[in-house]
Amino acid sequence: MHKVFSILLIAVVLLTVPGCWDVEDMRNRTFITAIGIDAAQGPAAPKYKVTFEALRPSGVRPDSQTAGNLIQTLEADSISMAIEQLQARFARPTTLSHLTVIVIGEEKAKEDFQDIADYFSRHPEVQKRIRLMFVQQGEAMDLLKTQPLFERYLAAELVTMAHLEPQQSIIKTNPFIEFLLDLRTNEGKALASRILVAEGDIPIRHGAAVFKQWKLAGWLSSSETQAANWIVGDIEGTVESESNDGLFTYFVKKKSVRILPDTGSGDIRFTIKPEFPRFYTYAGGSTPSSR
Repeated sequence: MHKVFSILLIAVVLLTVPGCWDVEDMRNRTFITAIGIDAAQGPAAPKYKVTFEALRPSGVRPDSQTAGNLIQTLEADSISMAIEQLQARFARPTTLSHLTVIVIGEEKAKEDFQDIADYFSRHPEVQKRIRLMFVQQGEAMDLLKTQPLFERYLAAELVTMAHLEPQQSIIKTNPFIEFLLDLRTNEGKALASRILVAEGDIPIRHGAAVFKQWKLAGWLSSSETQAANWIVGDIEGTVESESNDGLFTYFVKKKSVRILPDTGSGDIRFTIKPEFPRFYTYAGGSTPSSR
């Protein structure tokens, strides 16, 4: 009897926890799930071009025939003013309490990132575990307008992709708060997640964005990102190697790194040696001995 009462009590508590998805709550407010920030075009243009993804309550049900999201793009001199302009279009109050993804276009990322970082880090509704992505050769607006392949709205698709990052060494995993901490402790230098829009309007996540002095300085390819992850990341991933017997694929679960300084040539150089046990599958021929 006591067990039944305990189960019922737990169920009541879980159903009344603030912040859970509630149908009535969704009908009374507009939830912003993703924000894309680009540089507006033209000499007299405002400072920001901001694209919002908002949940459409009638479209989030699995059996719904309408889209689960609503995309709106506005230009303003501040992110706060863009949100006010968005509110002027909606009959329900907007909230950032369910914001999960921030996407920055390449041209905007080349400008100083500090203003954007300060706004979202200080906003009382924004959760610290939100994801941050930078679009190579494109705008955040175009990315947010792509159609998700599996989820009802794009933010859910991007977050689901991010959950798989620890198993992929070709992706730089760096949520917003960790990226911001890296920038502040390394004089504006850090690595961030890169995303591209492939043919067919499909978002693809791999590689990394390189920041210097709080600005986008360049990009790392998949192989370069994998090398960076071996040095500074805590990741699992697959490595390809060749020998006389053929091609090997190694799945690495644990590693260590030795950094050896070299000042013999007058310049400061480092030799970095990753060391890890190898668990592999063989791509052809006889199974080789492990090294």
